[in-house]
Amino acid sequence: MPIEKAVLAVTSAARKLRPYFQEHPITVLSHLPLKSIMRGMDASGRLTKWAIELSEYDIEYAPRLAIKGKVLADFIAEGFSLEAAPSEESNQVWRLFIDAAAGKTASMAGIVIESPEGVVHEVSLRFEEIKTNNVAEYEALINGIRMLSTVGATDVHIFSDSLLVFK
Repeated sequence: MPIEKAVLAVTSAARKLRPYFQEHPITVLSHLPLKSIMRGMDASGRLTKWAIELSEYDIEYAPRLAIKGKVLADFIAEGFSLEAAPSEESNQVWRLFIDAAAGKTASMAGIVIESPEGVVHEVSLRFEEIKTNNVAEYEALINGIRMLSTVGATDVHIFSDSLLVFK
């Protein structure tokens, strides 16, 4: 069932973003074995139909390793630094929770920051331009890290629920 949902997500994205899928190579990163399902002949009826529909595009399927870690590392490498002046709180853990949602008319993200003392701060973001769920979630991650850097947080645990990423 999760495999069918993932393939349906890719198929739906291909239908909605047809011009982009036709013009550019697409890499689908997932923790599910989509490559073997989509390339194999042992798929069920719906999966076979979707595989045929997706075969017209240049789509690569790759295992999802640590894409969020890579995005965060790329962001830090571009000049952002979490280094702060040493303080008594520097070895206390902050927690950052992020989630995002995108629709036809708006995209939003939520950020929850929990201090080492347990104080919770909630922030909601509404984006002027419509973004995908993944882009909105990355924007929330970047904004959350910026907020934490302003208070001098150096030890942060980040929590998110994203499962499928298009690159």
